[in-house]
Amino acid sequence: MRLNFEEIADEFQSHFRTRSISHCDFVEVVGDRVIMVEETRYIDKDLLERDVYDAEVIEMVKKMWGSFAIAVWRWSEKPEMLSKERYFILKVKVKPGFERTLAQLIKDVRKFKNGAYDDVKIKIAGDKEER
Repeated sequence: MRLNFEEIADEFQSHFRTRSISHCDFVEVVGDRVIMVEETRYIDKDLLERDVYDAEVIEMVKKMWGSFAIAVWRWSEKPEMLSKERYFILKVKVKPGFERTLAQLIKDVRKFKNGAYDDVKIKIAGDKEER
């Protein structure tokens, strides 16, 4: 089941009177898993440049934790949703040859999951499996 997470995020922001909480693009509930997906492109970004790379790690962590805060707020009265496994997936389009840099990016983002997520993974456009 795919959820309209943008609508849920809007409700959250209205409730807490904030406009700027970062969050993922969409959420899928599949069996006992909640999968939060952020879609992005790294075609025009030079992730080898340290400032650009650091900004992307910070942005992904903000989206990961913003999504978690919104989900916990929304499902506060649904313990069955809160007890599901949670995954944050970064789904990307990337320049050829940047796979190693993305692997490091996910490794750095994983450091901040702090029990909120069971795992943080990456899915490169065109690949069949997540990493």
